[in-house]
Amino acid sequence: MYADTSKISKDLFEKEFRVTEWIEDGSCGILEAQVHVPNGNYDSIINVLTSREYIIDIEPIVGDSLLTNTSRLFYVKLHSAQDYMLLSSTAQSLGAEIRGGGEFLR
Repeated sequence: MYADTSKISKDLFEKEFRVTEWIEDGSCGILEAQVHVPNGNYDSIINVLTSREYIIDIEPIVGDSLLTNTSRLFYVKLHSAQDYMLLSSTAQSLGAEIRGGGEFLR
């Protein structure tokens, strides 16, 4: 989970969530932590968390011994202008947004 330090302190964040591991301590304006979220309705929990103004993003973690963050953000390497056209049409059909740019966007 990522939080904005201009809206919540590390101490308050720790009081609100059971932090299992700190990844970024807030020195760059962002708190990044792995937190334990109680079992329950996943969508309901995500809705509650994203309604808090200090939450920047939530990335569920999968795995047992080797934990891996998942994300709604993906890096896509394009090799040609035709690749960008394919990416653009695929994103549009899925309702996704292209947020970055490279040489093919210019």
